[in-house]
Amino acid sequence: MMRWPSFVATFDADIAPIYHAHERDFDEPGIHGRMHIARCLLFAEFMGRHYHARTAARPAMNDVRFATAFHDAARRANGPDLWDEESAGRCAEYARRHPALFSRDGDAMAALLAAKPDPGGFLEAQIVHDADVLDIMRPCCGHGGREGFREGALIFLGEHDPAGRDPEVRSRLVEEAWALIRATEECKSDLAGSGDYLAEILAILAALHSECPMLAGELGLRGLDSP
Repeated sequence: MMRWPSFVATFDADIAPIYHAHERDFDEPGIHGRMHIARCLLFAEFMGRHYHARTAARPAMNDVRFATAFHDAARRANGPDLWDEESAGRCAEYARRHPALFSRDGDAMAALLAAKPDPGGFLEAQIVHDADVLDIMRPCCGHGGREGFREGALIFLGEHDPAGRDPEVRSRLVEEAWALIRATEECKSDLAGSGDYLAEILAILAALHSECPMLAGELGLRGLDSP
């Protein structure tokens, strides 16, 4: 089982370069680049740990991490995702090459990314979906930022979450996600040449302990071990 600090290093070495290439080839604004994926990983990590610590749900954390990391890997343009099956296939290929890191085999990882986050479905797919939903607030998407955020699309701890409800934590996560988005977008150009992208985003989060006490307290600079 890979712990969070090891995953951070693995992402920066193996997966971040895929999204860096996207930024060079078709995504200069970084709409679906490294920053989007890095933030999604932090949101997913927090939600997965919350389920483990405070509910009876037990998502497979490495499956969540890698599914989140690969969910836009095969994109060849911004806009509607016409390559989701190819992205799922890239995740499956990685799982076949590194089976010890996953609780599912390659085909099951591909199915996980293709799964709809319906109540009663795979919790891991729900977390990946919710992480992507939270990051839609990023200004480059043009959905109106925090004011335009459609909270009903977020399943986490809401009325349709089979793991339970917690309006306070749910609301705090939305606000902290927005604070992290604003802070990291300001640093996007400074991170363009980074070889430790997710680690640097974690450092930014650690400095936001007053604005993001819940996220920063859980993940911090290096991140605590999680299930």
